[in-house]
Amino acid sequence: MNEREMSETVLVTGGAGDIGRAIASRLAQGGAHVAIWDLVSQVSIDQVVDTLPKNGGKSIGISCDITDVPQVQAALIQTRKILGPVTVLVNSAGLGQYACFLDVSPEQWQKIVDTNLVGPANTIRAVIPDMLHNGHGVIVNICSIWSTRAGPMRSAYIASKWGLLGLTRALSEEYRDQGIRFVAISPGPVLTNMTKSFVSDSSSSNWMRPEDVAQVVEYVVSAKGRNFVGSELEMFGWGQPAGEKHTDRSAGD
Repeated sequence: MNEREMSETVLVTGGAGDIGRAIASRLAQGGAHVAIWDLVSQVSIDQVVDTLPKNGGKSIGISCDITDVPQVQAALIQTRKILGPVTVLVNSAGLGQYACFLDVSPEQWQKIVDTNLVGPANTIRAVIPDMLHNGHGVIVNICSIWSTRAGPMRSAYIASKWGLLGLTRALSEEYRDQGIRFVAISPGPVLTNMTKSFVSDSSSSNWMRPEDVAQVVEYVVSAKGRNFVGSELEMFGWGQPAGEKHTDRSAGD
């Protein structure tokens, strides 16, 4: 990161998870101030913060449910007080379930959609006023290759990720003239503790690691990535993209 980026205040939701932690670590290494918000206990978050590189920036962690607006507002006040206004937001919090549609309860369905779509909308709504005041900001939403594909056994996840990609594109058009960049990063299979629970070692040997996603995030939020505006960056790694790809065929009609 360059000198201006050294003073950036980065918020990573889901920062105690595998991908979120890798992103927070990578950006802290670059000298940014980093706040991680996660639903886990404060003790667990503090342990993650202790592992982040100390390279000129400050790091804090806050136990926060991003689906709860009052908690988001309280966490933002604390973040601003210690680190200053958020200039980079990375929505990495996510929840998935591999199950038949009829086996997913309405409560679990709602929880997945709230975590993957409503939560990011809440954090975006919270940080945008400061970004508008400062005239710049970057918001990265960690989507999925399932944001544009359809497949069985993950209907709630797919529905929420399609929604998150749509939100990214819509807000990019809404705020591009005001200096705020929105980018969606859509990874394929990433080896995390969540995915380890339902894949075998043989099938996951070529999967990406959280650090691979973090490298792309670092580039996108840096000055080098300034021309990624409203983009979706798909990362397949060496895996074969699964599911049926859907594209917008309405353009020009």
